[in-house]
Amino acid sequence: MIKFKEEIINLLKPFVNIDKSLIENPPNAEFGDYSIPCFRFSKEFKEDPKKIASDLAEKLVLNKFFENVKNIGAYLNFFVNREELIKNNLCEIFKRKEDYGSQTIGKGKTIIIDFSSPNIAKPFGIAHLRSTVIGNALYHILSKLGYRIIKINHLGDWGTQFGKLMVAFDEWGDDDKLKDNAIDYLVKIYIKFGKKAKENPGLDEKARESFKNLEKGSSKEVKYWKHFRDLSLNEFCKYYDRLNISFDYFQGESFYNDKLTDTIDFLKDNIQTEISDNALIIKLEDKKIKTPMIIQKSDGASTYHTRDIAAALYRIKEYNPDKILYVVGAPQKLHFKQLFTLLGMIGYDENRFIHIEFGTMTYEGVMMSTREGNFIHLSDVIDKAIKTVREIIEEKNPDLPEKEKIAEQIGIGAIIFGDLSNDRTNDIEFSWEKALDFKGETAPYIQYTHARICSILRKTEDSISNEIDFSIFKEDIEFELSKILGEFSTIVEKAALEYKPHIIATFLIELSQTFNKFYNSCNILKEYKDLRKGRLLLAECTRIILKNGLSLLGIKAPENM
Repeated sequence: MIKFKEEIINLLKPFVNIDKSLIENPPNAEFGDYSIPCFRFSKEFKEDPKKIASDLAEKLVLNKFFENVKNIGAYLNFFVNREELIKNNLCEIFKRKEDYGSQTIGKGKTIIIDFSSPNIAKPFGIAHLRSTVIGNALYHILSKLGYRIIKINHLGDWGTQFGKLMVAFDEWGDDDKLKDNAIDYLVKIYIKFGKKAKENPGLDEKARESFKNLEKGSSKEVKYWKHFRDLSLNEFCKYYDRLNISFDYFQGESFYNDKLTDTIDFLKDNIQTEISDNALIIKLEDKKIKTPMIIQKSDGASTYHTRDIAAALYRIKEYNPDKILYVVGAPQKLHFKQLFTLLGMIGYDENRFIHIEFGTMTYEGVMMSTREGNFIHLSDVIDKAIKTVREIIEEKNPDLPEKEKIAEQIGIGAIIFGDLSNDRTNDIEFSWEKALDFKGETAPYIQYTHARICSILRKTEDSISNEIDFSIFKEDIEFELSKILGEFSTIVEKAALEYKPHIIATFLIELSQTFNKFYNSCNILKEYKDLRKGRLLLAECTRIILKNGLSLLGIKAPENM
């Protein structure tokens, strides 16, 4: 396949070295199809950027893929051979189909993605969706580039909060209520503990003692903990099944409990540690981090830091990954800065570890919190989305086959896309109106475009082929659509390098809008044979890319809507 940006790079090699990031898409067709700002060359050539652009335009010898090159101000603008671009892009997409966009950048390399990681004995709320769908999208995107991906769910199944829960169950627990609705009931008594502890500080001390007993392997606490964990994991897996998300390992914090003593001894032997207020700490001030890491509490209990260090050391030894991605909210930025700095101090490349931070999700301006009783169940959001879609189907297309299946694909797709269409670093305000809005720049819009193309293809008796006369394409919109389709590989690569799924989401909206513009201005099925076959190929290639792109986001592409 000819990659036009790489062709531009090769044409310029005798005069200047550039990379793909410098090549832009002009705002409109009169400025060509690709442009290069020459401002950054002025230091190298010691000349005015406008003159640099003019000189390059005169010196370049074009190949068959370009019709013209000229400077417009300080920009060097390339005009492609439209027929060659359309032929190149459509033939390659049609040939490779679902494999189109795949690359070998990651061949032989392993990436661990640590994502989702809900706390046991707490409900799976809408706020948990962020880490879950971002991590899953990155798995699909990076796999597309050839990386071997290991998906780990680092469950929050250890820590003092479980001491609180066990004390709460001892004080107010009811086995029958636990059987009826386990997670909601555990949340209820956990919230009750928080309120009672404000009145009776002794409860917090009992909770710390209870967790300490758990770490020592006390049979009573271990029995409680296992029961709460099993109930929670069963509940979580229901959500993962509905979202079509899986994990290679559920290695929660508890998995590393028997490795903590060796981890602490290793740190003592390799890094300067000290005792502060009877706790074992590591100071990082010489690394410009004021807050020290607490490795062991004064009562001998482990910390979040200790368990994350143990996890990193275990993963490196067991899987030897090239990178470990931690898909965790931005409020944990300091924690990961400390963790990566420490791993660098003991000899690992800090660039091997990446915090895929994301913004917080609020509801009516307030951050969601189980402790405060301010959270929204993901199941409620999913169920309402599917119900809304089902009602729309009953109204507009009551004879639609497999209505329930399609309603679920659309409803869940809308929820996932509603998150992933945002730059992950941005904060999100959850609202029921947005969650249930299926108009505009949404997954249902993209899914509907895909279904519309499937409908067109079902109505024709023509066999779709890439052996056509490509000179038949005369309309600007045909070229525009073909050009966008050919950018899919670059978009996937960009999303992978920046770890940002929204890049693909934005592309899919633009592609859908462009196809619908083409559909509304160019007849497909009623044209004469050659043009009909050409436009059917263009529609089929669009369908392939829409389905590929949605799958990278973890969203299904229904063939009927």
